[in-house]
Amino acid sequence: MARQIEQALNQKLNTYAAGKAIPVEWNFYNDGTEPVISGLHFRQNLLPAETVVVGIENTGANQHQGVYQVMVCGKIGEPAGPLKDEVDAVLAEFKRGQTVSYGGVTTKIESIYESQPLYSEAYVKIPVTINYKSFIGN
Repeated sequence: MARQIEQALNQKLNTYAAGKAIPVEWNFYNDGTEPVISGLHFRQNLLPAETVVVGIENTGANQHQGVYQVMVCGKIGEPAGPLKDEVDAVLAEFKRGQTVSYGGVTTKIESIYESQPLYSEAYVKIPVTINYKSFIGN
C-alpha cells in the first residue's frame, strides 16, 4: 500500500514541477552515482515508518505514516536566492492538512518543514520533509 501513497505524492510533485518547468530526478542515486542535472531540480524519496494496526478485529484499518522528502537542488556556485525561493514555494505547495489520492488510497499531509542544506561537489540540496499519514483497510 505504500506504493499508492508514494504515487499520490509523486503526482502532486510532478504536477507542481511540470507547471514550473523544473525537472525531477525520480530515481536519483539508483546506480550509486549522482545524476548530471545542471540547474535547479527536485529529487524525492519515500521513507515509510512501521505500519500500526488501528482496531483489534480483522476489519480494522492500518495506519501508514512516514516521510516524503523532496530535495530542492541547485548547482554549487549559483546564487542562493532562486533555490531558497523554490524551497519556500514547495513549503507552500504541500500544506498541512491537504489530502492526495491514488488508487483508492487517500493520504493526508500532517506537517512540512525544511532542513539545513546539504553540500556535495556539484550541488546544494535543501531537504523539505513532508510527514504523511494514511489509513488503509485490511
